[in-house]
Amino acid sequence: ESYYNLGRVYHQLGFYRHAVELYTVALYTPLKIHDKRFDLTPEIAFNLSQIYRRSNDHRRANQLIAKYCTI
Repeated sequence: ESYYNLGRVYHQLGFYRHAVELYTVALYTPLKIHDKRFDLTPEIAFNLSQIYRRSNDHRRANQLIAKYCTI
């Protein structure tokens, strides 16, 4: 959760490179609590996909959405 929150700060400040690094770490760090209520993976993937879309990397953005944000 810490990596996600720091990534959000950098994302909102416009420091996209740092946000991508922190979102990526957050995305691939396993949960210590195995409770789906605390799983931020869809939110992380969505925010990361928004950065990729902004930089015109639509393929990578679509991959993240398809893998982590589908119901």
